[in-house]
Amino acid sequence: MSLEKLIELIEIGHDIEFIYKGERYSITNTQVGICLTKYYNLNQQEYTNVSDFINHALIGEEKLKDIVSQIEITGIF
Repeated sequence: MSLEKLIELIEIGHDIEFIYKGERYSITNTQVGICLTKYYNLNQQEYTNVSDFINHALIGEEKLKDIVSQIEITGIF
């Protein structure tokens, strides 16, 4: 998936599930903003807008925007 397509889906309000390096993650729209969560992990990252999310969301020590082409989308809701 391209970064532009990910941004478009998030701006529309879609929730996205994906796999990266064998781990499952979700991006969800909440009342606070946009949330990135690793499955079965209580820690989550919340951002108030798409720009902050794209520029700061991390998977491990990697920025999501730098690895977006390597994620495997498993669901778009």
